[in-house]
Amino acid sequence: MKNIIILIAMTIILAACSSGELSRAKAKKMIAQKYGFPLVEYRNYDELTLSGMSKKYLNNGMTTMETYYRNEFGKQKQKQRQVITEEGNTYVVKTITNQIWGGSTKQYATNLQKIDEITGIRTNDDNTRATVELSVVRYNSTPWGDEDKYINEGDVLKKSIKFEKYDDGWRITGPKKLGRCMSFADTSKDLKNLLK
Repeated sequence: MKNIIILIAMTIILAACSSGELSRAKAKKMIAQKYGFPLVEYRNYDELTLSGMSKKYLNNGMTTMETYYRNEFGKQKQKQRQVITEEGNTYVVKTITNQIWGGSTKQYATNLQKIDEITGIRTNDDNTRATVELSVVRYNSTPWGDEDKYINEGDVLKKSIKFEKYDDGWRITGPKKLGRCMSFADTSKDLKNLLK
């Protein structure tokens, strides 16, 4: 009986001492909830088609060439322009309208990101602030991501998340978002089936 009481007392003391700790498991859970992992990584169409990159999207069905006519100095000139196909538009995660010039740009899903591991936690001297270092992995590349030379399936990216300790526990204080990523809940349409 005496051993059971000692064991219970030690468990309570250990629990009380460790309640202020920010463990890797706790940090990972909080980060996953805050940012909505897995994340949809995206690029704006103009980023995807910079400096002649757009030609490669003709080969994978994301874009096609369209003929149109333009009036130049009183004469109709035949021109061609690259347009997004119906298949290419299935990967639109959001359309952003520019409030200044009124145009819009579409954001296309390139891949997903998931948390790989928490690689480290640094705290300040009084244990009220922490920086959590983690790695995320790119996976499920879309045709938009397959053709982007800066996106590779299996890429491991390093991220840093800031935490602060309050009277009720640890809270994430930044960054507001993780690069060019959004949760499925923030996309303009349901992409879960498309990006499994």
